[in-house]
Amino acid sequence: MPDTRQSETLAYGNDVRLSDFTLALRRNWIPALGLILSAIVALWFAIGFVLDVAHLRGPRPQDPDLKEWMTPRHVVMSWRLPPQVVFSVFDIKPHVDKRRKLDDIADDLGITLEELNVRLRAAAAVWRAVHR
Repeated sequence: MPDTRQSETLAYGNDVRLSDFTLALRRNWIPALGLILSAIVALWFAIGFVLDVAHLRGPRPQDPDLKEWMTPRHVVMSWRLPPQVVFSVFDIKPHVDKRRKLDDIADDLGITLEELNVRLRAAAAVWRAVHR
């Protein structure tokens, strides 16, 4: 029975032959595939991290417009306001309703999300004028 290395060498010529690495890669293709996939995933997260860092260095948007999916707690953190200001504008109880969506709160108040946004901007301007 002929040696497979010798037959592979003959098939590709004398200068080009399959290396031991290629043979090991053929025999262990599942771990090699896992290594390649993990490298792709690591690269994906590294690129995302770099893009996030680049975004954080830019100017931070102040007082973003209210969206339906937002919660009062999210508004408190993104607008940098005290919770009592936000809860009083939204007319909610701090410990009970802090995870409700803003579209539900606007419906309960009988106003649109845009009107809620106007009310919050006015309250934020008053609070900042007094406390800054």
